[in-house]
Amino acid sequence: MVRAEVNPTLSTHFGTVTTVAWHIDEFVESLTASSVNTVAAYRRDITDFAEWAGRMDIEGPEPVDRLVLRRYLAYLTTRGFAKRSIARHASGLRRYFGWARRRGLIKAD
Repeated sequence: MVRAEVNPTLSTHFGTVTTVAWHIDEFVESLTASSVNTVAAYRRDITDFAEWAGRMDIEGPEPVDRLVLRRYLAYLTTRGFAKRSIARHASGLRRYFGWARRRGLIKAD
């Protein structure tokens, strides 16, 4: 089992984000069957998304909808991310929002 460090803020590509409202540490702790590299990638990708969303005054997962997710993936495209990297981000976000729905943090994923 991979244990996440308790860290209320993380440095990201975009700056620093508070992870508490997004429950990122809890999400990472739930990834018990995933490899260390997968866990690290998901942590980084979800944290980067949370930082990007925070710049749009979205401070947690509840107000995120499909339009916000599409805008984020388009943003990654404009930043020159490879298609494979964008697909990995999308996969991590799907897994995160599925987890958030099962935990009752959001109503739909």
